Order: sequence, then structure tokens, then C-alpha cells
Amino acid sequence: MTDRRKTGPRIRGSLPPSRGRPRKPNILVLSLGMVPQVVTETLWVLLRRDPPFVPEEIHLVTTGEGRKRIEADLLGRNGGPNRLRELAAEFDGIVLPEPEIHAIEEDDIRDDASSTAFGDLVVNVVRDITDRHPDARIHASLAGGRKTMSFYMGYALSLFGGLEDELSHVLVSPPVFESSREFWWKYRTPRRIEGYDTEKRQKVLVDTRDATIDLAPIPFLALRHVREWRVLAEPGKGFREVVERKHLAIAGPTLRFRDDTRTVEIGGKLTVKLQALQYALYRLLAEAWHEQRPGVGPGGAGEEHRGWLDWAALMDPVVLERFAELYDRVGGRGHADKVDYQDLARRARSGHVAERPSEDVSNVLYRRLNPTITKLIGALAEGVPDLALLDFVQVKDRKVRRERKAFGLSLIDPANIEFDDG
Repeated sequence: MTDRRKTGPRIRGSLPPSRGRPRKPNILVLSLGMVPQVVTETLWVLLRRDPPFVPEEIHLVTTGEGRKRIEADLLGRNGGPNRLRELAAEFDGIVLPEPEIHAIEEDDIRDDASSTAFGDLVVNVVRDITDRHPDARIHASLAGGRKTMSFYMGYALSLFGGLEDELSHVLVSPPVFESSREFWWKYRTPRRIEGYDTEKRQKVLVDTRDATIDLAPIPFLALRHVREWRVLAEPGKGFREVVERKHLAIAGPTLRFRDDTRTVEIGGKLTVKLQALQYALYRLLAEAWHEQRPGVGPGGAGEEHRGWLDWAALMDPVVLERFAELYDRVGGRGHADKVDYQDLARRARSGHVAERPSEDVSNVLYRRLNPTITKLIGALAEGVPDLALLDFVQVKDRKVRRERKAFGLSLIDPANIEFDDG
């Protein structure tokens, strides 16, 4: 559940006129439990930077009970002080935006359902930010809430974060301030407040000038632009599914060809069923990449280039006979196709003069298979659009002449291709 209600219109965070506005928007995201002080403590450190990190948006991700505490203690919606406005007043020229509260319905993280709900919420919040502001600088804090909440926040930033984003944990010392409900930041004018001495187990009066607030930076692996970003950017995917698909994008998918059903299983989870001609051609390309067939590759033609096919390679009688065998195996000639590829292979072999098959065989193959390549790409993309399988089948025109058009697989580990002959 996301609560976008506000006491007033959003005010964009701004820097003093002498400093000018940041070139990219700053956005602050925090996971929170029952201690909203981590918001003002984190902001106090960020605003003291040179130049200050002034957020244009503040997002607080919490539980149902945490939302009540934020609204009452941080924002003063029960008639109390608004701590964010008080903090901004201590920094001349700084205006802080009204935060957006994103909360699950559960009051606490106590079981698998509430844990999953919070993880999905964090993923959706961070994904939405990066979708709306692809160039934003995000500062995420995992200081608040249970350890589960902190983990989800850190992991979400790792999945969606960029190289300029930051992850931190706010540290307040000595502990007497950390346990005080009256300490929100190190005030410009020192105050005497009530703290709690955990060793003596009693309330004590302390001076805020003795407090120290630090932000401990936490290194994280920014995976946003690693391999396939579109896998993550699709709305509605929960934390578990995002992680599974990111693993697939990083490690590279596995392809398993099942001749009996003319299907290709991708990553063990997704299946695409193809027409006979498309399936036979896709499997032929997969075999060339799996075996690292020499002669043609993404970089060009020659013995050092491997794994692709071009028209000259396709019209090689050995390759054409293999294609005909695959096509017949999956019932190709039992359908409307009138082309006998076995006969084409025999004609190519008999007319094989000076390394070139007869022109009529070349014309038949080109007219039949060239549109099949386009249809194959379309079928894969339609069957599994979120995996963007256009990355698995590539078509490259090296020259205008059709003989120099090369196609194949290149972004998949050849060891990850399996064949089930049925």
C-alpha cells in the first residue's frame, strides 16, 4: 500500500541561489520501523555536505504501524511539531519536500507473507524512482526497521542502483542519544534533553552538543546496467521474480531444444513453441554456436571467427543436409511446406562447383529462409517479451549482398545450450 496523501503540495528541495540547482535530481529513500528519527539524523548529515545533498523527493518505506509513528512524530499530523520543517529552518535557504510514505498493510514483519510484501514494496518504490528519474542520484538508508527491512532496501538499491547512488547507515553516539525520543539531530542551538542510560537503566539529562552523528557508507554492487535492464524495469514484478530474472540476465540463459514438441525452454522457466521451419532454423543456429563452427562469426568471416552462419555456409551441402534432417524430424514436410530440403541438399551437392552451389538452390533457400529469420525473431519476442530474446538471435548485414548476411547466437554461453532429440 502506498500513501501519497500530503498536508500540502510537494515542495521541491532546493539549494541556495548562490549554489545553483544540482544538474541531476537528488532522491532520498529510507526503510523505517518505529524510530523516525533516522530520517532527520540522515538528512542532518547530508545537508551539511559541501555541496549539500538536498533531496527533491523523500520516500519512506515502512509498515502499517511505522506509518502511524511517522505521521505523528515526524510530520506532526496529530498536532505536534513537524520535525522536517524544523530541521530545514536550521539550514538557511533549504526547503525540504513533503515525504511520500509507502507502507505495507501489516503492522510488523513477523512472517513470510509480511516479509514478502515488504520486499515487493521496496522493489516497486525503487524501480518507480529509477523509471521516472533515470539520471537521479539516489541516497538510500537502511538504518531503520528490522534487519529484514534493511536487507531488502540494500538489495533493491543493488538491483536498480547506478554508479552515483549511495547506501548508508546512520550512527548516533553515545548510545544515550540513540535511545532518546527527544533527539532528532544535533541542533544548532544546543539543548538539554532526556536520554536513557542503558547501562544504569535510568533516564538522564544530556546536552546535545555531546552527540555525534555519522553516516557510514556501505559499498554495494550496482547492477542496474549489467546485461538486460528491461528484465527489471517491467512494472509489477515482485522482489523474488526480479532476483530470479537478474540471475538469469547475469549468468546468461540456458536453452533446451525439445524436438518432440518443437519448443525451446529458456532458463528452465519459460517456453516458446515454434513452427517447424522456425524451430529447425533456430536449432541449426544453436548447434553452430554450441559447436563453435569455424568460418563465420559476429566479427566477420575467416577461420578465427566462429559460431554463426551466413548464406554461403547455409548452402554448404553438409549444413543444408543437417537442416533438412532437423526439419523432417519435427514434421516439417507433413505440413503445407512444399519445399523438399533433402532434395535441395542433393542438388547443392551435385552442383557444387568451385565451392558454390547452383544458383537455383541459392534462390530457393533465400526466398524461403530469409523471411523465416524475421518470423523467428518475432515469435521469440512475442512468446517471451520480458526476456528480450532479440538479444539471443542477431541479424547482421556486413555487406549489401545477401551472401554476406550473417546470423546466429552470441550472448549465450555455448555450454548452456542443450538438445533433447525426442
